[in-house]
Amino acid sequence: MEKWVLKKRSLWPSDISNQFKTDALLSELLARRGLSSLDEVREYLLRDDSMEHSPFLLKDMDTAVQMIRPIIEQKKKILFSLDYDVDGIISGAIAQLGFSKLGAVCESIFPHRVTDGYGLNKRIVQYALENDFSCIITFDNGIAAFDAINFAKENGLTVIVTDHHEIPMRIDGDIEEELFVSADAIINPKQKSCRYPFKSICGAMIAYKLLQATNQELGYSYDNISDLYPLVTIATICDVMPLVDENRVFVYHGLKQLPNTNNIGLSALLSSLQITREPNTYDVGFKIGPCFNSSGRLASAQLAFDLLTTQNPMDAEQFSRELVELNDERKKMTQEATIQAFDLIKQQNIQDRIIVITLEDVHESLAGIVAGRVKEKFSRSAIVFTKVEDYYKGSARSSDNVNIFELLSKFKDRFYKFGGHAAAAGLTIKEDQFDSFCQDFQQYCNSLDINNEKIYYVDQILLLDQLNIRLALSLDIFEPTGKENPPLLFSSLDLTIIKLERLGKEGKVLKIEFEKDGARRSFVSFDESSIIPLIKNKMNLSQEYDIIASLPSNIKQTRFDILYKVGINHYQNNEYLNLEIVSIR
Repeated sequence: MEKWVLKKRSLWPSDISNQFKTDALLSELLARRGLSSLDEVREYLLRDDSMEHSPFLLKDMDTAVQMIRPIIEQKKKILFSLDYDVDGIISGAIAQLGFSKLGAVCESIFPHRVTDGYGLNKRIVQYALENDFSCIITFDNGIAAFDAINFAKENGLTVIVTDHHEIPMRIDGDIEEELFVSADAIINPKQKSCRYPFKSICGAMIAYKLLQATNQELGYSYDNISDLYPLVTIATICDVMPLVDENRVFVYHGLKQLPNTNNIGLSALLSSLQITREPNTYDVGFKIGPCFNSSGRLASAQLAFDLLTTQNPMDAEQFSRELVELNDERKKMTQEATIQAFDLIKQQNIQDRIIVITLEDVHESLAGIVAGRVKEKFSRSAIVFTKVEDYYKGSARSSDNVNIFELLSKFKDRFYKFGGHAAAAGLTIKEDQFDSFCQDFQQYCNSLDINNEKIYYVDQILLLDQLNIRLALSLDIFEPTGKENPPLLFSSLDLTIIKLERLGKEGKVLKIEFEKDGARRSFVSFDESSIIPLIKNKMNLSQEYDIIASLPSNIKQTRFDILYKVGINHYQNNEYLNLEIVSIR
């Protein structure tokens, strides 16, 4: 089920037009962005770095910097404990590059995805002790590493945690108590006592903020690390952070810096991916980011880390080629696992409010990607488990109206490992507790009033003759778009289908030409399996009928409403209008 809803205005379009000299359509679109004042509209349009917040507003930042300064000055060794996803890899690269420039003696280490699992662990602490490190700093992890940090403190190590994941909680009735690890400093904006004004920053952003503060403490300007902007940008996009507030500012400026980055590894990767223009959020989220992720999923995150930190151009080219090859392999494996998941859900006719499936033969590192695709396909939150020795490891992805971390927290006493946030979570369960958890979790979720109806929020209803390249170019003021600042979604009504065909070497792109009042426009879809059945349902055709090979004789008498995005295709230094259909009825 899906519902189309025209967004409400939060401001008067005429006020926006008078203040900012925007045309009628752009003023209308800005009025529906959820901005509450003309000052917010001004900031939204400016995307100015004055919106960045001081790093010292983060709780324990001053404490951490006061600890780090003498460690750097006395040439004591610092070990950076990282995570193996994009945010963790980039957080570590930012720390390694930035602190090395300050003269720090530092080294980075990753947990092993299979043998260690997520985050700081006793093996990493033991490594630090055996190799004369005096300090461990975690990036994008550590907020729940109670045992490992206790072990580190018992052995005299300084521990600084930087993380952005949810704070573990003890819940007793209506009383909620935050549980903190025994680190010397904890930098995490989600602490209730942290006065940082924007809570939704990624681990890489916190790494950057720590470097800002350390540079200031040592008498350097922030210009010393401005070249790290593109790395923060990639992590922010790939960790699906809200593109509002300072996140949007970082991403806006970081995307502009990317083509001219002085990071030779990142430059080599852009070349390997044949990205020659200024990339957009799609390029980062679906081309660049997955290459880093493939390293942590199928091989070692060390490969992606080495790419970002190497100073050798030949190594950079080699690392980038290996990452692209790994990602190609990952895409093939993911496609096979996704088909397996979809078939399983359909065969078992799973109707639960939260989809929970087990794919025992699928690589555990792919579970999160598959869970995300299940969520999109079936418009329900999903958890995908894989079997690893005597454990089941699960990755959860949440729909917009469900806090999956909160739901799973009700059962956290049954988990061997657990962490995450509202939109995504990871958990590990011992084999002998798995079946009872699945049964109890589903029973609990099915008792809740979870609304799984897919809601599309429409920015504006347009006529076909309003769709042109000039409109597409004017929409740049809304970029970068992403979570909480979604791509603009338009609708056109009462259209007639003139033509249906498949494009591309493998015929995976669906092209539909629509007409109304003499105006014609062509739209594309990359999800034929969703669009074609909707057309057939509208026309009361059997799903076996090949509508592309033979258009029904009465198709011109049928009227369709469509949802779509307006964008730009770049080809041979030229720009073309791109209309991508999202849904049809």
